[in-house]
Amino acid sequence: MSIAYYLGHWYYRKKDFKKAYQYFKKAASKNRPTSGAYLYYALSMNGLGKREEALSTIEKENSSFRESSLYPFFRGLILFDQGKPDLALEEFQKSLEINRENRLVRCFAKLAKGMDNPEELRFFQKKKNLPPHGTFLARLYAYLVSLSTTPFNSWKEYFQKWNQFYHELLKPLSGEGESFLGKSDSLLIDRKYPEALEMAKKAVSKEPQSMEGHLYLAYCYFKNHHFSEAKRHLLKQKQLWFYRNRKDPESLIALSLDLFIQVRLNQQKGVLRTLSILENLDEDDWEINLAKGEGWSLFQDPKGVILLERAYDEDPEEFVHRLEDWISFRLKREEVKEKQSFSSDEKET
Repeated sequence: MSIAYYLGHWYYRKKDFKKAYQYFKKAASKNRPTSGAYLYYALSMNGLGKREEALSTIEKENSSFRESSLYPFFRGLILFDQGKPDLALEEFQKSLEINRENRLVRCFAKLAKGMDNPEELRFFQKKKNLPPHGTFLARLYAYLVSLSTTPFNSWKEYFQKWNQFYHELLKPLSGEGESFLGKSDSLLIDRKYPEALEMAKKAVSKEPQSMEGHLYLAYCYFKNHHFSEAKRHLLKQKQLWFYRNRKDPESLIALSLDLFIQVRLNQQKGVLRTLSILENLDEDDWEINLAKGEGWSLFQDPKGVILLERAYDEDPEEFVHRLEDWISFRLKREEVKEKQSFSSDEKET
């Protein structure tokens, strides 16, 4: 086994698919690739969202893995992630023909069937039917989140716009405006309001995201009787204060709860705006990561499954509890749909 293959496997288990991809690429490029190198190279691509490339790469695996039950299972996994449940089911069934006892593959086959018939999900209502495997449970969770959801066409552009907005809003201050604020403060004490205003303007031009800078500028405009400008900068100061103080525990809980609610109400634009705030806060918190996992899963983005799988690895018991809530929530929704459909059919007859 090559060092590159060993390191790739280590990063793959850590869900760091970018580094796993780099090492498996090295392992697969050897004159005699390690057995399984192309298999895990393809899975690393899949983890990065390179679905089509992953499917063509797995075909290059020529080792004994090709004859094992793992090969069709991993092909099925990639096809499942591509949103092709029928083709994935065929591969899962091939895997089960080789090894009927693989519980994980049986569950994936059940889930692939459930993509067309949500009633199949009742099987997973019983906790004993949930395999203790993050690879499956994360995908079941992501499927439940995205069920009956069609992301709007420009959702990626919408996220990028808000992500850039919060990136600028929340980036660390450089400190370049502090000397100008000091001069503005001295001039205010001397009641030299026009000069103080000019210094405050320079401070804000150097650091547009400074709460203190906008507060000084608002006060200077007020003292110079420019009330509309004073109000505008005071509102900017309040906005900055609201977002730049998001890292306290209460705010993080509020943001994660907001995201959980928006996902369940399918408020896609609200989900993207909250995601853009959380992405820029860069908080490594279990509740935040689970909320982000749900948010990205609503848009069938690969980051959703990765975050959900990490959440399972960190706290399997709580993850399964949240998953059970989703199963119950979705089945109740399906029951409501059936009743509404039955009622409308009765009216037509």
